[in-house]
Amino acid sequence: MSGIQDKVVAITGASSGIGAATARLLARRGARVMLGARGIGRLDALAREITEAGGTAHYQALDVVRPASMQNFIDEAQAVFGRIDILIDNAGAMATAPARLADAGVTVFSPEDLARAVGAIFEFAEVDTEMETLATATG
Repeated sequence: MSGIQDKVVAITGASSGIGAATARLLARRGARVMLGARGIGRLDALAREITEAGGTAHYQALDVVRPASMQNFIDEAQAVFGRIDILIDNAGAMATAPARLADAGVTVFSPEDLARAVGAIFEFAEVDTEMETLATATG
């Protein structure tokens, strides 16, 4: 069981790219994910993919530059899941101040936090690949 098991993770910009990949990974590890983005068709497809794989996902259209849209997204997550434990601000232009959520005990990850994490993963993978290549070459 991972430390993310049963955590409620709200993800902005979740319809593609890093947001969608993050949602898939966290759902596989047992998180319950709330997906938000402007691309409602892609959100629907992603939520179905996650639930068909045994995960828990819910989605809502979201335009992070509109405060009312952001508030509706947060309200929907709390209505469906009862709380939000982690907010991943993947869209990067959030209208509702993440500080307010942090004050409510929600862990907030910014796009910069995601970039550092992804960079560290790829850096580790590159070092690991280089070591494997060196080991193979030296036999």
